[in-house]
Amino acid sequence: MKCRLLAAGLAMFPALPRYDECERGTVEHACRLVVKRTRKQYLYPANHYASSTPATQTNVPAMGQRLRLKASFVIPATWNKEETAILLALKKYGAIVADNGGFFSISVTPDDRWPANAFSHLPTVGITNFEVIQTTGPNEGPRSAGAPRASAGADQSVACGVPPSLQGFVSFTGSPPATQWKPYSGSGTVTFADPHQTNTTATFSAPGSYTLMLSDDDGVHAVIYDAVVITVGQGIALTCRRAGTNLDLSWSGGSPPYVVERSGNLLAAAWETLVTTNSQEALVPMTGSTGFLRVRGR
Repeated sequence: MKCRLLAAGLAMFPALPRYDECERGTVEHACRLVVKRTRKQYLYPANHYASSTPATQTNVPAMGQRLRLKASFVIPATWNKEETAILLALKKYGAIVADNGGFFSISVTPDDRWPANAFSHLPTVGITNFEVIQTTGPNEGPRSAGAPRASAGADQSVACGVPPSLQGFVSFTGSPPATQWKPYSGSGTVTFADPHQTNTTATFSAPGSYTLMLSDDDGVHAVIYDAVVITVGQGIALTCRRAGTNLDLSWSGGSPPYVVERSGNLLAAAWETLVTTNSQEALVPMTGSTGFLRVRGR
């Protein structure tokens, strides 16, 4: 596969809205923007300019300039889905100046399936409906060369009171970046054994769903983030009783239990014990005996 490079030195195809994207109503990337005139300057990720207009004339854009459709622009309900998909992308991801042309326009892929007049309303969206957004430099974007990469590990489900083992990972070049775990959202508070280590444990004050963020900062590139979701289960209540020669277990707040360890004579005396715990495992002492049961949820 070959990608055509034009005035800004950018590959052409990746920023073109495709027919299938517009048909499903979602264009999930920035769009390629053609303007009538640019200045003698380029901004990252562009690597070329195609103009004799002095760079000091900032009333015209540079190659690589990022623009975004203003949030205040109201997309008419009567416009078709192709136009709506592109305009939503321009609001969220914006557009990047990639070429000079006859007028202010968005490029799309050639496709015989495009309906007639699929974009007939777009020329009415003037340049005053756009705003210039800050452009990142070569070392500022999360995918820039040499930037660290972070992984917070796989999502987990744990019982309340059982600290999950967080298995974070970071790759980098040069000096190790500063690593930090932080809670992003959740129904309670989170305490980390060591928030500055990729591999650590966390404890939670209450059951619920928690999102934890792992960040890495090398002091050069944009701070890198990754998230993991920890689902903390409810506590459990266990009642054990001897009924004749049988042992009855009643369990609430967790999965059905089974005995993983026993000590002593279960039939030494009639007994009944209620144990409440915040984990999936309970140690049950036997009344009237020195023995115990260790019971665990499945």
